[in-house]
Amino acid sequence: MLLNRVLQRSASSRLFSSSSAVVRSGRRVATASRGATARTMSLGALGTTAGKSFDSNGKRFLSSESSLHIKPDMFCRQCEQTQDHYACTTVGVCGKTAETSALQDVLIQMVKSVSLWCVAAREANVSDKALMHDANLWTLQAAFSTLTNVNFSDESIADYIAKGVEIQKKFQELGNLQPKEPDVANLDLSGMLSSLVDLEEFGYTSVSVPVRQSNMGNDDCFSLNEIGTYGLKGACAYAAHSYQLLGEFDEEIMKDIHEVWAKLASNEADMEGL
Repeated sequence: MLLNRVLQRSASSRLFSSSSAVVRSGRRVATASRGATARTMSLGALGTTAGKSFDSNGKRFLSSESSLHIKPDMFCRQCEQTQDHYACTTVGVCGKTAETSALQDVLIQMVKSVSLWCVAAREANVSDKALMHDANLWTLQAAFSTLTNVNFSDESIADYIAKGVEIQKKFQELGNLQPKEPDVANLDLSGMLSSLVDLEEFGYTSVSVPVRQSNMGNDDCFSLNEIGTYGLKGACAYAAHSYQLLGEFDEEIMKDIHEVWAKLASNEADMEGL
């Protein structure tokens, strides 16, 4: 429902202004692992759309009920290039590495955290326009950077994460805000910012697609959450282009964007709300 509001509003606004081509930053081919701890998951913990699961080579098992274990390096299914039209589990067909995929998962979790604070700030009529401007711009740029072939630079993604932590702390320092989903809103990544490996491992073990699906516990609702996530990434990309051209935000659109990200931060299996 919230995603419909964003799409309906943006279709009739300046959000979809034309813009220059996307600049691809730091693209690279598959590289060796940095030595992050091997991840072991049961098949039942993987995404199981239509009852299908995959081994570490992307091959389908007939059922997700198998007792076998696998070690997926990544789980990305946001584009039409996806391996077997399901998920890239070792390296992206686009060339994205498992390490980059994990960092992008962390960045999206940080987008959700900042968005929860933005929703709370608007509800409390926070008057810090500079902070809201920074949060608006960072939200759009950070989400845009995770789209396929836009930014495969691990260092750049880590910089976005660090900027998100900085914005989050400024909201926390206001002292009078009460964001929903406090575990996500108060996500503490400050101790990981000096280590790409630590950020990657957090992505693998805490906020990957299989982990989030398991946390929600409802495949249908999680599928809606995923559709909302990818659709909202696209809306953020258009809004980022619009800001680049016009130098200003549509506050109503930004309000809706942050409310949708805040909704997607919840593990509640809320079919109607999604």
